Amino acid sequence: MPTLSNFLSEFDSKHTRRAYRTDLHRFLREMEMEADAADFAQIDTKEIEAFLGTLKEEGLSTSTIRRRMAAVRRFFDWLVSMGHLSNNPCRAASLTVSASEEKAQSPAVLTKEDLRALQRAADDNTRTGTRDRALVLLIVYGALRRSEVASLHLEDVRPLGRHWVIDLPRRGQVPGGYIKIPERGAEAVQDLVEVYGEETGPLWRSFSNRNWGEQMSPDALYKRVRQLGKKANLENVDIQTLRRSALHLASDAGASLEQIRDHARLQRGTSAVAYTGDTSEASRLQSTAVDFLEIDV
Repeated sequence: MPTLSNFLSEFDSKHTRRAYRTDLHRFLREMEMEADAADFAQIDTKEIEAFLGTLKEEGLSTSTIRRRMAAVRRFFDWLVSMGHLSNNPCRAASLTVSASEEKAQSPAVLTKEDLRALQRAADDNTRTGTRDRALVLLIVYGALRRSEVASLHLEDVRPLGRHWVIDLPRRGQVPGGYIKIPERGAEAVQDLVEVYGEETGPLWRSFSNRNWGEQMSPDALYKRVRQLGKKANLENVDIQTLRRSALHLASDAGASLEQIRDHARLQRGTSAVAYTGDTSEASRLQSTAVDFLEIDV
């Protein structure tokens, strides 16, 4: 199987190579594969659909999503042309991105009362209700992405010193880390421990007759959050909506850009601005790095 380095060597322009390298490394991190040791024949359309879903959840612009998908598509076209794959899994009709999706990617931010309504929709005394209550609380308190939610195990929610944390596991080349959560979130997980009768293993499990006890997939978790939103009479609620809403509420309550960036696990400080209530230029210029430069001339 040819490697990503082989593909990049096809381009003369260093700028083109850098652009493709950036987008394809992002894709491979999501696939949990090493760039030059990946078995691309194992990647199917469903996995690429999940990657597209992750890009949409991150609130990226339609043009950015199209660019990243185009890079993946061209790379797989190259693999087919080299005779190493019989077809391109990126060519499925389900992988198109329309301009009209841009608004759908950015649903309204939920208020505190909306989140309370969502919690009430999940809050009953059944096994499913216990799981759903923990699901909503951990997404909100941890400002979790879909991939992060799906990766969790019971033992990942634990005490650390005087605090409760989500010990976010490392996924491929994406580092994990500790995410502080309130005691209420930890108590919801402990309730789930009692339901399962186990202290280890997947955090989210199915209670349907067809696949009882099996770990829920990222798609199943995504659909469950949307169902809870409809039950609470809230439109277009998904995991990214809860993540965005939590960070907006934290900002409104006084959290700094640095605190938003750290809690959201954002690589760039400027990305945190999208999760704050005030994104004006005046606010951005209120305090910048240049304020700390004192040079006597």
